[in-house]
Amino acid sequence: MLKKWLVLAGLLSPLAPRAQNLPAVEERLAQLGRKMLQERAYADRKVALQGFETTLDSLMRHPEGYAAPLESVENMLKLKGPKGDFRLFTWQMPDSAYTLKRYGMVVVAREDTVRITHLQDALASLRRPLTRAYGPEQWPGALYYKILPEGPQDGRYTLLGFAPGKPENRKIVEVLKLDAQGDVSFGAPLFRVEKLQNRVLQQPPQRLIFRYSGKRSATLHWNDKEGKVIMDHLAPPSPKLKGMYRRYGPNFTYDALEWRNGWWRLEHDVEVEILQK
Repeated sequence: MLKKWLVLAGLLSPLAPRAQNLPAVEERLAQLGRKMLQERAYADRKVALQGFETTLDSLMRHPEGYAAPLESVENMLKLKGPKGDFRLFTWQMPDSAYTLKRYGMVVVAREDTVRITHLQDALASLRRPLTRAYGPEQWPGALYYKILPEGPQDGRYTLLGFAPGKPENRKIVEVLKLDAQGDVSFGAPLFRVEKLQNRVLQQPPQRLIFRYSGKRSATLHWNDKEGKVIMDHLAPPSPKLKGMYRRYGPNFTYDALEWRNGWWRLEHDVEVEILQK
């Protein structure tokens, strides 16, 4: 069906970019992406952001653009669905206070049409980020770098993401949900996790968020050898600092997330021979 849509879109759209024009469009996206990060004035960064979103949106509405790898657009993370029927783009930009804010776009190909959803980062203001599902207007913003091979295949995809910041970084295990029409939402009760970072959860989580110091780095990645998500165990340097996540960091032990009997289950103190980042 995706191939059918690509052919039909090319016939119907007189504005579809020709193959020889794609390098120029990609170069424009790359330039705007650099401006979003490098311009000193917020007004200039915002103009670059608007141009970037408009150009990317237009490109994804045409067959050649949908298939373009966009390798030179280095400010943006790019993921493609296992069947090639959707693409997920995420990026970030400093706001006027130089706080990093995430942006995203989900492009879904359905039959003879394409549906584009722009994501609005609300992670910093969500009151129940662990236990609620959210639409694109209240997106728990993150930079997604992996779609996991395990998990349900009925329009739900488990993602690994990163939300850097000050004074806290966050690593996020998220669930992207796409319905038959291409509507987008985030979060699903796929996790059998009762305790997270010394906190007892009163409700089943719809995503996992690991919080730690903005000055530290931590791993969260899919390990093909283990068939699991392997992560640094995050802990405070002293028991007195329990719950002060801005002081948390790796303690040189590892936890794992495994898909077992229809659930993601969290294991502590796992032994890992080789960490594959």
